[in-house]
Amino acid sequence: MRVDDVPLALRRQLGPEAADGLLATLDQTGREWKEDVVTLVAGRFERRLTEELTGLRVEFREGLAAQSVSFREALTSQVGALRESLAAQRAEFREELAARTAELRVVLAEQRAEFRQSQAEQLAEFRQSQAELRAEFHRSQAEHRAEFRQSQADQRADLLGEIAARGADLRASMAEQGALLRSEMAASRSDILRWMFIFWSGQLIALAALLNALL
Repeated sequence: MRVDDVPLALRRQLGPEAADGLLATLDQTGREWKEDVVTLVAGRFERRLTEELTGLRVEFREGLAAQSVSFREALTSQVGALRESLAAQRAEFREELAARTAELRVVLAEQRAEFRQSQAEQLAEFRQSQAELRAEFHRSQAEHRAEFRQSQADQRADLLGEIAARGADLRASMAEQGALLRSEMAASRSDILRWMFIFWSGQLIALAALLNALL
């Protein structure tokens, strides 16, 4: 049996060594079967059969050697073609990978630009919000200051009015107490003058009586 008799798909699946082993196994089986047949055949054909078998063995070996050489050549050519195919596929893969990498870089650059634009917009909105909040805070603070100053002015006016009213009441009370004190002092002075007059009058009378007694 020759190597070409083995189906190509089976040879690819089994591999060169397995295909050779399969051929060797089949050949061994065939030889054993032939030997059994020869043993069963009459003795007169033994020599002729032996010669034929010897010739067949020689032819088989020569054919096997030729098939082995052709198989090696075919295998070498197939390996070369496979290497060329792999090199071409590798080149295509590298080109496709380079193209995909370039596309990915473009997409990443676009996304980075969009992210920066979005970040800039968000930062601008945040700054605008901060400015609005700061303006609102200053405006509210100014309003609170104005209200506080107005409240202080109102409290000061109320306090000054109350102080003025209490001052007027105090002046009126002091005037009343001064007038009462003056009237009491005037009454006390008249009493003192009266008692002094009475005292000195009695002294003068006693002195006059003493002088009259002496004279």
